[in-house]
Amino acid sequence: MVITIRHTYIILIILLLGGCVYQHTPESNNDDTNYQNINTTDNTQQDSTNNLIDMENMLRVIILIKKGYHPDSLVEVYGGQVEHLYEEMNMVAAYVPRDKLSEIRLDERVDYLEYDKIVEVKPQQTVEWSNVSVQAPRALQSNLTGRNIKISVIDSGIAEHEDLPIAKGVSMVDYTTSYYDDNGHGTHVAGIIGARNNDVGIVGIAPESVIYAVKVLDQDGLGYTSDVIAGIDWSIQNNVDIINLSLGSEISSRLMESIVTKATDQNILLIAATGNNGTIAGTENNVSYPARLPTVIGVGATDKNNQRASFSSTGEQVELAAPGVNILSTYLNNSYAKMSGTSSASPFVAGIAALLKQRDPNLTISQLRTQLQNASLDLGSPGRDPWYGYGLAQAPLIFKDINRHPATEEILFIQNKGWMIGSNGYFLPEQNLTRVHAALIFVRVFGLEETDDPAVKFADIPTNHEYAREIKIISQHGIMTGSAGRFLPQNNLTREQMVAMLDRAMEIEISQQSNPFEDVSETSWSFDSIMTMYNLGIIKGVAPNRFAPGNPITRAQIARMLFRAAPHIH
Repeated sequence: MVITIRHTYIILIILLLGGCVYQHTPESNNDDTNYQNINTTDNTQQDSTNNLIDMENMLRVIILIKKGYHPDSLVEVYGGQVEHLYEEMNMVAAYVPRDKLSEIRLDERVDYLEYDKIVEVKPQQTVEWSNVSVQAPRALQSNLTGRNIKISVIDSGIAEHEDLPIAKGVSMVDYTTSYYDDNGHGTHVAGIIGARNNDVGIVGIAPESVIYAVKVLDQDGLGYTSDVIAGIDWSIQNNVDIINLSLGSEISSRLMESIVTKATDQNILLIAATGNNGTIAGTENNVSYPARLPTVIGVGATDKNNQRASFSSTGEQVELAAPGVNILSTYLNNSYAKMSGTSSASPFVAGIAALLKQRDPNLTISQLRTQLQNASLDLGSPGRDPWYGYGLAQAPLIFKDINRHPATEEILFIQNKGWMIGSNGYFLPEQNLTRVHAALIFVRVFGLEETDDPAVKFADIPTNHEYAREIKIISQHGIMTGSAGRFLPQNNLTREQMVAMLDRAMEIEISQQSNPFEDVSETSWSFDSIMTMYNLGIIKGVAPNRFAPGNPITRAQIARMLFRAAPHIH
């Protein structure tokens, strides 16, 4: 049986799977294959040798010459070599001997001399629409990177690329022992998963995952089922966590099913492209193998409008959808290229699975699948459907309970700062904040340390209290003072108490404006603090004209306040 990657032109030739249409947009070129033979005579070689300059002892400089003198003649006098003459400016770029540099500087004909420095264009990392559509930037912001999760890319191999390190690899094809990619497909797939977050090129969904290259396809994108089976077995032996299969066949194989079962029994998650045999009508059941197998996650392709790509295969075996149209990723010769196909969609899900595995290392593959399904963005008909499966795959967040919460962005910002860290993967956004936890947070946020001031003694805080140090610090700085000799650590913090703490810690004085809150009296002890924080834009009411000062403050509310206060915190 022959396995093929998804190129649309292949279906016309071999009548297997169609469609990974690609547009190659290289960033760098390799001209090693372009040779021109130039025959030179001995006399020419001799003349060339006589004119050689010892470039190791030369420096490239820019020399501005005073009017009335010729730059090129000055350079020649000192045994240099002119590179560029700028006649209008009476300036020259030239190589001059190192030991003559001081003399040239002092030459009366020289107005100014400086080194001819190298300038460069530093490529900037691109975050593609496809990453945004699966919420990958938010996952990265919350420090989910797929760190140390091992992913086997069973494909055409992976080429060397500055944006894509390879941990290990193997070739199963019969014409080479190298896992080097001679097609481009595997390198493109691998980049979607694991391109590094390094300020150049692109960034993968799981940029700190560990990528294994398993070459089972040749330079034409063709391979044998036996090689794919061997590649899966090698992946099992190397204890990978996830296997990506951006390939397929229309014909089933008992041996393929057997090795897939062996992998899943080892808690290895398999993800595969559903195929590119789709039609505009999308009424057929044409998902390919191995995506068709019940133990494999089959992934269809969507475009930037979250619509099914017309080439994406359809059927009840489609489990998830992911971007698969004009996807920019790593390519041969250290370049980047855009490709389309379900082959590009599958690695998005593989990367997302790695993020989930990083967050919860002990998840079974059954639990992983359930989390992928539950977190997906439902597209098309409500519930699972034959076009999108459960929906568009979505990258997880570091906290399991903030997805689609109104304060998600603020919570991620605060978590990234290390100000609020949650517990056991949960942020508990609607939980009321206790006084002791408020003390912990403020010590972190403002970087507070112990002072030489005498510590306040609280009757309810023994010296061996878990957070005695933080409570001592917060009281020394006068931010929390307790009541009647007690700190009341487990009492809920109120909204006005939180605002007063911010006001004391930030020490910002501004002119007062009109009071917008009907429930905040000018005679209230917290009035000045509330007005200050309101006028700074740090607090808002719970409803128009209402602040609810005595209400307990939730963890989400304090996250929002700290987010707005961040520009004022040094």
